[in-house]
Order: sequence, then structure tokens, then C-alpha cells
Amino acid sequence: PAVWESAEFAWLKQLGVACPSGQRPPLRAEIDTIIHACKRFTDADLQARLRLMEARSGTTRVTVAPDILDWNQVQAMAAGGLIRFGSHTRHHVRLNDAVDASILLDEIGTSRKVIEAHTNRAVEVFCYPNGDYTPGVKRLVQDHYQAACTTQRGWNDTATDRYQLKRIGIHDDATRDEISFLAKLSGWM
Repeated sequence: PAVWESAEFAWLKQLGVACPSGQRPPLRAEIDTIIHACKRFTDADLQARLRLMEARSGTTRVTVAPDILDWNQVQAMAAGGLIRFGSHTRHHVRLNDAVDASILLDEIGTSRKVIEAHTNRAVEVFCYPNGDYTPGVKRLVQDHYQAACTTQRGWNDTATDRYQLKRIGIHDDATRDEISFLAKLSGWM
């Protein structure tokens, strides 16, 4: 509990979100609220804050996350013809005004080239990490892709801007049983 009251952790309380103060692990809804509130910070600022928290608490993060898929799996899926891959940047950078133009170009353009090189298939769709983008980012995406997805929930129609497509996010919570999965796909939940 003393760690949670330290200056290194005080910024979490200033976000105005529920925080369990070290008494229990945060609930999924609390984590979602904290993540949403943290989007006001730059990636560099968040990393700095997390490093201070780690130093204060004596913990360390795993700095290399395992890939969700390796390139062999991606190639096999692409070769089957049923699955097409889109781009989501190279390093999951939030695409906002704090990111240098050369980094934006690399994250958006090079990501496409890397996936195409591994799959031998055209990459035509982009997905904005965390749904973050600016008008300039949207223009850059328009230069490289035929469409782009946001994180805005919902359905699209012919009037929908193809660079601001809504979507229905499918996560493991909705894939555990058929009824939940179908309800999620229908937009019911």
C-alpha cells in the first residue's frame, strides 16, 4: 500500500479513475478505464512514468512480448487465400501530433511493405492503433491504403468514409462460446 501512495504512482489517482490502491488486482473494467485515460499522454511520457513506477516497486516488465503469430504462420494463412492481412503500424505507435513525420511514414508505409514482402499479397487496409489519428495521419494512410478502420464500434454503409470505418471488436471474451460469438457479431452485445 505504501508504494501506491508514492509520488511515482500519484498520477494514476490524478487520472480520476478507480484504482484498487494495491489491495487487489484491478478489474477488467478498471483497466479499460485506466488505459482510456492514459491515452492523453504521449508514448514517451507513458514509458517514463512506467519506468518510475517499476523502479519504485522493484518490478520489471517483460520488454519483448511474444508475437501473436510468427511469419511462418502468417505465410501459411495468406497462402490459403481465405485470410488477408492489413497493417497496424510497425510498432503499435499511437498516430497523433506528437509523432515525427518521418516516424509516421515509417510506421504506416514500411509496415505495409514488410507484410507484403512476407505474404506476397497486397495489403490494402490499415487499422489505426487505439483508434488514434489526425487529419494528417489520415491523408498519409490514404496515400498508402484503400481503406482504414477506427476503433469506433458499429456498422458501416455506403456513406461511411472508407478511411474511418467502424468495426465490431472480437476478443477472447466473445469467442469462448458460440452464443457469445454470434451475439457479438450481430452487434447485440
